[in-house]
Amino acid sequence: MSCRTPSSSNSLHSQTVDPELEELTRLAEQLQVEEADLLAQERNITTQLVQNQTALVQLQTHLSNLQNARSVALSLPVSIATRIFVLSLELSLRGPYTSGNGRQKMKIPFEHSISHVSKKWREIALGTPSLWTWFNASVSGSADKLKAYLARSQDQLLALRLVSSQKATQDELVGVWRLLTPHAHRLRSLILDFSSASQLMVILSWMSVIPLPHLVHFAIECPNAYDDTLGSLQWSYVRSFAYFLRDAPSLQSLELNGILPQCIPWEIYPINKLRLRLPQNEFMLSLNLVLPSFASVTNLTLELYQALDGVSIVLPNLLVLKLVYNRPISNLSTDHSLFRAFSKLITPNVKFIDIRCQSGIHAANLFMLMSNSVSQNYHHLQFLSFSYEPSAFVEDRAPLAYREPGVLDVSNPFEYVEHLAFVNLVDTNALLAHVFLNPAYNVPRFPRLHTLTLEGKDLARDVTFDILTSRNTIGYEIAELRLSSEFADAEGNEECIEEWVELGFDIRIFDVQDFMHALDNGAN
Repeated sequence: MSCRTPSSSNSLHSQTVDPELEELTRLAEQLQVEEADLLAQERNITTQLVQNQTALVQLQTHLSNLQNARSVALSLPVSIATRIFVLSLELSLRGPYTSGNGRQKMKIPFEHSISHVSKKWREIALGTPSLWTWFNASVSGSADKLKAYLARSQDQLLALRLVSSQKATQDELVGVWRLLTPHAHRLRSLILDFSSASQLMVILSWMSVIPLPHLVHFAIECPNAYDDTLGSLQWSYVRSFAYFLRDAPSLQSLELNGILPQCIPWEIYPINKLRLRLPQNEFMLSLNLVLPSFASVTNLTLELYQALDGVSIVLPNLLVLKLVYNRPISNLSTDHSLFRAFSKLITPNVKFIDIRCQSGIHAANLFMLMSNSVSQNYHHLQFLSFSYEPSAFVEDRAPLAYREPGVLDVSNPFEYVEHLAFVNLVDTNALLAHVFLNPAYNVPRFPRLHTLTLEGKDLARDVTFDILTSRNTIGYEIAELRLSSEFADAEGNEECIEEWVELGFDIRIFDVQDFMHALDNGAN
């Protein structure tokens, strides 16, 4: 009888296949195969989904193209679309939400917006050189933009605002100038907005050696060009400026902020529009040495920190005069700032005067002082405006006081004014009462007044109505009263306006922002 040892028994057991384990192994292999099939199906479905989405986008694009092809706007002839684009650009540059050359307040330039509407419009925009003639360029980081505009504008005349900060390097300035030099003869308008006076001197010296035959408008924004430490202008700026002007025979409009060169024979240039912003310094060059040379100027804007002084300045051709006071006038009854401006600037043919000051009392003092003295008669003056821009000044803490004279019958200098405006002033009621309801005037102010435009935070209904009725009583009716939309929308005013209209008064409502924009453009 044979015997089996334990070891031999275990060996036999290990060689025996466990059915349960075999089944589990088979099932695992089957699941792996099924999982691989499912993954393959998922990949196929994903691929098909992507293909379907692509096809859908293509169909939608094709449908949009078909719809656009039927669109009136997109089906316009190229010549008409081009004309619309150019006119729209011009309107966007002159709108009430722009300033300077129209670019400062525009987040996206019009020509960029219009070129991203459709493929056809982009082709039209890129193929219209006049759409790419107005642009801002920074000395730092605008080389590619400058190249694009110079190329797309082709041979059109250019309007450029060149901006340079204190961080701009000399190499960047050289690079920009090298791009501009071949196109300098195309410059129609050039604004240099520089923070660095030394860089301004460099650019002016470069400009002095190239001809600018088509340059019509030139502006410098560089208050630092005035050296407050030395108390005088750096003559290197002025000399460079003078040399540059020799090769700008078409120059008609000049704007200077911080530079007032007096050594140039301005008579040789046909300048008809001049804007000067004078630095606040007692050593500034006198206007008396500069303005008489601008005999042909018809539009003059002076932004003043202090009163005009010296001998009278005769500007026989001036038609539009704007006086901007960059800070509140502390005491008009003593320093006579406005009065000096009117007495020193002799403008016999002026038709439009716009004064930017803060308080209605300023205007009241002006009327009082001019009525108490023998002053020039403005026989051609039709529009007179006193307005205030809140962002430009710091408000007075208290209203100024003016002295009421006994009799104001020496002169009535504004008797030919037909359109009068008091907009955004402080103490509007006091001004209106002084001008229209003051018994000290033997002869009514503004006897030919046709249109009166009013807006003020303190404008009262009773004062306004008293003016209308009192003028009617004495036979000097105001044909048209223009009131702001803010006044009309105030509580209780709408009913009053309706009553005034029923009484026969012609009341018009205006928008203050549109009015201020019109003033900036010299329109009434």
